[in-house]
Amino acid sequence: MSFLNPLFLLGALGGAVPLLIHLLARKKAKKVEFSSVEFLEEAAQKEIRKLKLRQLLLLVFRVLAIVFFAIGLARPSLNVPGRVGDRQGSAVAIIFDNSLSMSYETDDGSCLELAKEKALDLSKSLSHRDEAFLILGTDPPVTRFDSPVRDPVRIGREIEGISASEMATDIPLSIEIAARLLGKSGVLNKEIFVFSDMQKTGFEAKGRVRLDKGVRVFLVQPDGGARENLSIEKVGVAGGSFASEELVKVTVRNDSQRANKAEVKVYEGGTSIGEGEAAPGPDSQQEVSIPVKFGKTVLWGKVELSRDRLRADDIRYFLLPERPLKVLIVRDSPRGIDFLSLALNPWGEGEGYVRPVVKSPAGLAHLDWSEFKVVILDGVSRLDELSLDKLSSFAFSGGGVLVAAGDGMDAEFYSTKLLPRIVPSKIAGVEEVRAEGSFMRLRPTVSSHPVFQSFAFSPGEALPGAKFSRVLKIELLPGSRVIAEFASGMPAIIEGERALFLATSTDGKWNDLVMNASFAPLLHEMVYFLSKSGAERELLVGNQLEIEKPSNLGGPALRCVDTKGNETKLSETSKLGKTYLTSEPIARAGIYSIEAGSERLATFQVNVDPRESRLESYTKDELRGLFPDNQVVLIGKRDKLKDKVMTARAGQELSVYFFGLVLLLLTVELVLSRPGRSLRKRV
Repeated sequence: MSFLNPLFLLGALGGAVPLLIHLLARKKAKKVEFSSVEFLEEAAQKEIRKLKLRQLLLLVFRVLAIVFFAIGLARPSLNVPGRVGDRQGSAVAIIFDNSLSMSYETDDGSCLELAKEKALDLSKSLSHRDEAFLILGTDPPVTRFDSPVRDPVRIGREIEGISASEMATDIPLSIEIAARLLGKSGVLNKEIFVFSDMQKTGFEAKGRVRLDKGVRVFLVQPDGGARENLSIEKVGVAGGSFASEELVKVTVRNDSQRANKAEVKVYEGGTSIGEGEAAPGPDSQQEVSIPVKFGKTVLWGKVELSRDRLRADDIRYFLLPERPLKVLIVRDSPRGIDFLSLALNPWGEGEGYVRPVVKSPAGLAHLDWSEFKVVILDGVSRLDELSLDKLSSFAFSGGGVLVAAGDGMDAEFYSTKLLPRIVPSKIAGVEEVRAEGSFMRLRPTVSSHPVFQSFAFSPGEALPGAKFSRVLKIELLPGSRVIAEFASGMPAIIEGERALFLATSTDGKWNDLVMNASFAPLLHEMVYFLSKSGAERELLVGNQLEIEKPSNLGGPALRCVDTKGNETKLSETSKLGKTYLTSEPIARAGIYSIEAGSERLATFQVNVDPRESRLESYTKDELRGLFPDNQVVLIGKRDKLKDKVMTARAGQELSVYFFGLVLLLLTVELVLSRPGRSLRKRV
């Protein structure tokens, strides 16, 4: 047995007070004989013996009550075998969750500030005998110290300096790193303290946490109440370069048990150019469409919700394609009617947002590919090796590729050389509808895909009006997916990492798509989607930005910078004989560019991880289920951290039992001290 407050044991000396009072109060009575009461002497002796016994019991009970009360205040605990007290020192790993969700403002302050108060209490209880590590529980986790620190003041300063980030959470990986650090320590008592809101997404898909037997985990939750939140799930721009007025589609998510409203505003720079209102129901989402007109030179915008308790997820950034957007169309021979060029730019040369340029395969080898954002292979038979390598490098560097079928395609070339590089798949043949009056329809399988955002498809609905009589049979390989199919179930549009494959032609021979009103908006949405492929597609906070370093890059200084002028460090890395520019993990949402002097090499949109907006936390029982039995201690908002830690180190606390004994002794003492029938009444 050990005592958490041993100084209170001095109070046990108070048990001598009743004994001293008893001894001092004893006086020897003077004996006076009365003949008239001599016959009562025998009865009186029997009563006196009972009285003395009662007085002795009262004395014992009073002494024990005082002693037990002092022991209870000293907080006795049963030691658990194999555990050591804090006097021998402990190896302590502090995991502090400073992810986006910890910025949530409660009535008592942000979750981050409440957690810092608890963590500072822990730092003050550490001594120079304790080894301490500090880990930020983000995704990926960040270790603050390379070696253990024995300076509680330094630990406290580090905790005070922690600020909220916009990164996601990975608590299991943080615990794994902490366990590895503690495993290198020679100290027997090993403890991990996790200061977090215990958000479910922070443990996502990790399963049960594994720990060495000698390690205890203290889960400190600064605020366990229900939290409501509105957030922007995603932003898309419909119409793209095709429509005179573009439509910004904003998906707003409501993570609460009641309906909520919010204003939604679209900004071009610092100016609001459109607004709407979102009112999603409980635990649901709603898409809001806001018509806007961007300036011709605008490259990016942002959407904001009216402010709520978690501000960081109320803002989302998006990129627009460069204006004008140059698209390279590659085909074997000229056509009488160039349906593609007309659909992309019906206004004529020098007008419109999209500027198509038509080339033959023979002119690709010496072409400056950097001028273009999208390349369309329009029924091209095959490419030479040099042009194929150029196309692969273009796609890998962030360019978009659209492959359309045609009569002269070399199926073997596409299946073995081109498609595996950009849309992993094979051409298995041609399917043709020969019966008069019969045809196939194109139906989206992923109706939420950006290429279909100009259409309002109902489940199972096909592309309006378009009829297909001849299509390619496509065999999918790992790394690609079908986003639209023909009614027969054959793939119609296949998506790879850097390209789209349309399994029919755009020359009017295999279908009437090019004469259909759906063709132009579908083509524009595909081009618009592909123009943001690679570098310009959305990244999340915590990701690294990376592009292939241009071989012709001279001496200009390279830098990664956001729209506010803040720089992020760049480094060069080599992969497969090529040099890449790679940034450090991005810490804040925004628009980032990699520049060489005044030339912009690539632009990125970086947004917060939508998972961080899901604020549901684990219950106590669910948390216990994630850890090995008897190795986890839960500490809530109102719990005193130091008391919980000392109790866990010492074992089962027995104070309540001693206070119960005191109450029982005082009750018995009260009953025994009640006046009994006197000797006179008996007589």
